[in-house]
Amino acid sequence: MCTWPARGRPSYFCSSACREQYEYERAQLAEDIKALEEALDAPDGSYRDRRRVETELAKRRWGMQRYLFDSAQLTPSRKRRKGNP
Repeated sequence: MCTWPARGRPSYFCSSACREQYEYERAQLAEDIKALEEALDAPDGSYRDRRRVETELAKRRWGMQRYLFDSAQLTPSRKRRKGNP
C-alpha cells in the first residue's frame, strides 16, 4: 500500500516494486500497441478482423494514457552540496 510521506515532496513511486510494476505494465501496453499497428499495416484480413484489431488498439491506447511518462527517463533528485555545481 502506498502512503503519503510525512515530510517533503513525495517521490514518483512509493517503492521499487511500484516502479517495476509501472514499467512492466507500460512496456506490455507498448508492445501490444506496436503489434496491433503492424497488424493494421498488413494488407490482408477481412473487414471484421480489421475492426477487431482497431478496437483492441483503441483500448490499448486508452490504457496507455495512464502511463504518461517513461520512468526510466526520470533522474533521481539529489540535494546539491555546497561547492558542487
